Amino acid sequence: MAESFGSDTNVEREETILLNCLKYSDQVPEEDFDFLRIVLSLYTREEYDDDDLRNLLSNLRQRNWVEERSGAVFLLDVGETIADRTEDLPTRESFHNLRGRYNDDPLQFREEIMEQVSSELEYSGNRIIDNDPDSLITSAILGQVFGTVTQIDAVSKAYLDCNTYSDREDLMEDSLDDLESAGFTVFGKARDSNMTFLTTSDVHEQRVESVLDAPEITVATQDFSELEPGIKEFLVREELNSALKDSGLTKIKNKLVDYRDPDRENTRIGEVKRFDAFKFEPNAIPGTDDVLVWIEPTSLLIYSVQEFVDYYRTLTERRDDTDDESVEEMMEGLDVRVLPRKTDAEIDKVYLNLEDGIEDSQIDSIASLKEYWSDSYNIETDPTYLVRVDFGNGFTMTYPADTLQVDKEEIEQRIGSWEEFYPATSPTERRDRIKDINDDWFSYLRPVVLDEITLDTDLISVADLQDIGFVQESGRIKPPQLLFSEKDASQVSSDPRKIFDYGGLGGKENIHLSKIFVPSDTDNQEIIDFLAVLTNAYDDINDFGQLNHGSASDMAVRYPKDLLENPDAEKFGNLVEQRKSEISGLVLVLVPNQNNRFRAIAKQQLLDKLDVKDQAIRVSTFEDVASGDFALAKNLALQLYIKGMDGDREVPWILSKPSDLEIPGVQNTAYVGLSFSRKDDRTANSFIGICNNRGRRVIQQLEGIRFSGDRFIDQNWVERFFEIIKHRINDSTPNNSEKIDRLVVYKRGFTYDFEIENFQEHIQQLQEEDAWSGVDIDLVSVREYSTGKRLFRDINGINNASRGNYVVLDEREAILIASEAHQGTAVPLTIEKETPSDATIEQLLQEYFDRIYLNWGAPITLSKWSIELTLSKNLSELAAEVNMPKSMNINYIFV
Repeated sequence: MAESFGSDTNVEREETILLNCLKYSDQVPEEDFDFLRIVLSLYTREEYDDDDLRNLLSNLRQRNWVEERSGAVFLLDVGETIADRTEDLPTRESFHNLRGRYNDDPLQFREEIMEQVSSELEYSGNRIIDNDPDSLITSAILGQVFGTVTQIDAVSKAYLDCNTYSDREDLMEDSLDDLESAGFTVFGKARDSNMTFLTTSDVHEQRVESVLDAPEITVATQDFSELEPGIKEFLVREELNSALKDSGLTKIKNKLVDYRDPDRENTRIGEVKRFDAFKFEPNAIPGTDDVLVWIEPTSLLIYSVQEFVDYYRTLTERRDDTDDESVEEMMEGLDVRVLPRKTDAEIDKVYLNLEDGIEDSQIDSIASLKEYWSDSYNIETDPTYLVRVDFGNGFTMTYPADTLQVDKEEIEQRIGSWEEFYPATSPTERRDRIKDINDDWFSYLRPVVLDEITLDTDLISVADLQDIGFVQESGRIKPPQLLFSEKDASQVSSDPRKIFDYGGLGGKENIHLSKIFVPSDTDNQEIIDFLAVLTNAYDDINDFGQLNHGSASDMAVRYPKDLLENPDAEKFGNLVEQRKSEISGLVLVLVPNQNNRFRAIAKQQLLDKLDVKDQAIRVSTFEDVASGDFALAKNLALQLYIKGMDGDREVPWILSKPSDLEIPGVQNTAYVGLSFSRKDDRTANSFIGICNNRGRRVIQQLEGIRFSGDRFIDQNWVERFFEIIKHRINDSTPNNSEKIDRLVVYKRGFTYDFEIENFQEHIQQLQEEDAWSGVDIDLVSVREYSTGKRLFRDINGINNASRGNYVVLDEREAILIASEAHQGTAVPLTIEKETPSDATIEQLLQEYFDRIYLNWGAPITLSKWSIELTLSKNLSELAAEVNMPKSMNINYIFV
């Protein structure tokens, strides 16, 4: 029987390609290795030689995924299972097409493919590769909008006096109710300076004034094409949501769910229902009646209270009254999400007898309850239990048990791990699902304010977007050159994995391991094996130095096993305090495979009590290394090598030529990454990672900056932020020759207009001061597209766009494929220039792309986030779990 794998199975892109090639062949003899190298080169955009292929095969053999005998390679059952669960890359059709071309003329085939790969790998001064925009397909469908709309802008003193955006929304909703009660068909939007309502064209201004309690009202009727872009997009979004809900879908936040006929999947804890769902996002085409609708297929996985109760009753194997009491006690206080909108609540009581629930809750009948859910939410329910839930403040309601969702984390806290593997959606599958969604749901729409919305039948290409003016340009950025040695200029490569061949820029780092904190039931021989493999891996890497440690019995500090599931800061802190005198070097800590508070608690206690460096290691990683996984041990050795460095000065590699030097007048840029962790209603902890333009001078700063209202970035916050930055940059530039002439601030997530204005106003003030005179400042927002702005490459089938592919939308915004998708479909980033500066959006793109190659802790699977955002995010996640000091500098690279 094939081994089962959970969602943590790590399959690299090149492994996926090789496994699929083997899956499509009964066996691959050694004389066909040349064909495998060509296919690997084609799909990875890297040149594979014989040694590269054999090393890859060796890794697969060590994991028991393939077998090599009699000069041929065979796929084993486990490898076939993994291949079946990964993306079809290449597809079977593409593989056989390539195979046929190779068989016809191997030499010509090799020359054609390698010329194509080499042209993309060749490094030159111009790192932008022209892309064929016809081969780039988007996840958007072009639509046409027809209609005349009346826009009502209203403002009152009460509205302007609102302290928060939430208060403004509440006031807008009240006004919306008044308009609807007066017979208006209307959509409403709360804006910073006014309320905007959109309705049909036959509206009289006096009638509007008689309904709205607002002294300032403007009423204007115009064609859809004449509306401002933001209003167009809002209107189309509301119209589509309304029409799609009328068609039978249920809206949950920004997701539309089809609750009819779910896929049912049997797991060890009962039946899980998977409902088809999707998100969408409209983009207006300026000056036209056209609109793009980006569609993101997704699903909703529901494990219901009904299934949980059934499973728990089976688990106890008791069927008397005490069993019912046990079930009721088990379910009491369980956190649930109430359909259809997944509202958070807590179970107050489970009625295992339906009649008791009907009587207590004054429900007419189960039949009437089922009819209500079907008519109101398009949800077919068939309850065997009823559940009373508490929404807080004593407000309770009774629901069918199969309309209450239990989160995976809640289940695992009560009954242990629930590991199920659900393969990610491949580009081909995603493209097909988008087309199906369009055919099923968008093909017949009934707007209520507009006259008509129609969508095309196929996805639109980047070339077509350029033709209609939505896209300015597209291309692909080549990887930057990385420098691994300042003594040997030949140690330069665009591949971060060369760290394992060249060693690091800082030279040898002799690391002393002081202690290893392990669960109490960890076998001593397993610790011995782990340390032996890890030491060999560290010593094997060129120019890393030596890894020293004591005996396993002397190093092991055993903590109670239950801390893995129930983290306790006091218990772990007491253990650290007891062993304080024995700890003088780097500390290893085994942490759970699933993220929880234990890792954060361990790091906090070690920093607080000892100020020592630590390396967290998942239990599964520890076990794999102890079993001889040398590749995994080398990755762990790199983490230790980084921990041994002086974070303010030493790094594993730097950029050979920073891209900021291509901006006229710029010589020395400092980069800042911002992340946030909200600790209570009034405080935002901001986490700052700072690097210079080549990747040196790493500063990680935790600062607690208070803010007011519901936005992070107000005037007080901005003022405090720039004070911190000025002092930290001055600390890291000991002489005037290193004074910065440019500052780039990367902020992860969406930035509101209100926040941008605060930044801009303060920047103007700063640039009048001597300390900031002549310093150009860029605020750049970086975020994932949650609503599915995807790019596909239509070459030899539908595949992911390559790392470095980008699309410039306008002078402020661009889409970037920053990382490869090893499974599923790549998620682009949007890079948005929020403040005016001398740098173009193209320069900001290339600059950001360079900085993802400085993620020293992950040279194999590069992050999509710049090193500054990675550093600040790590601090943010730490502080979200534990109480950290208001101001703190971490003196090692926290990757």
